[in-house]
Amino acid sequence: MKILLNCLPCHDVSKLYPIEIQDTAIYEIDCEKGHKTVQILNEAQFETLFELGSLALLDGYTREAVSSYASSLERFYEFCIRVLLSVHEVNYSTMNETWKMVTVQSERQLGAFYFIWLLHYKKTPPKIAQKWVTFRNDVIHKGYIPKYDETKQYATSLYEYMLPIIIEFKRNYTKHFEHLKDKDFLIDKYACLSSPFVRDTYFLSKETMFNLVSSKDPLGNFDEALAMLAKRKDTLYSNSF
Repeated sequence: MKILLNCLPCHDVSKLYPIEIQDTAIYEIDCEKGHKTVQILNEAQFETLFELGSLALLDGYTREAVSSYASSLERFYEFCIRVLLSVHEVNYSTMNETWKMVTVQSERQLGAFYFIWLLHYKKTPPKIAQKWVTFRNDVIHKGYIPKYDETKQYATSLYEYMLPIIIEFKRNYTKHFEHLKDKDFLIDKYACLSSPFVRDTYFLSKETMFNLVSSKDPLGNFDEALAMLAKRKDTLYSNSF
């Protein structure tokens, strides 16, 4: 899958460059007029993964959709942990060093989410219904091939789980999303560039199904969000290689 980006110095929105989606969300563009730029997308990783799952769902690839949705949920837990730690004035470097201790242990990450939620809100954290935990495990670990309707129901359950938390965070903790652009965070990201710090750099936000850093509110249900993605996917993504 590739993302479609235009060269910002050219001011030509009709000329799009397909670039393979990067885990870092950092994209180097060498346009046909010689401009060399870096574009950094501010979307959280869980948003990108959820959209990749939804694109797979729209194309009928149910197992791939479930895999991306499940990964999105795990990264959503990480995002929530980092936001709430930031609220409690823990800096990015300290978060990152501690996160490395659990980076390959998803159950410990989930436990961390539960207890940072309990510490902050003083109440039991929300949890995914057990039927969908079992469904996810059957697909990921047992090779189960899910039906389209099952996959859509799974996606809907995750969307409905994540949406109220995102709305709460957007309402009260937007400034704590800044860890996405923290200096140390960007230094880590810049290590992936072929020519760091010699290109003009732009921070961008695009519309997503959750609109975390966008001024737009997320849509109220998964069906609406999926329909909107279906309308705009050809201007944002490309399957060509």
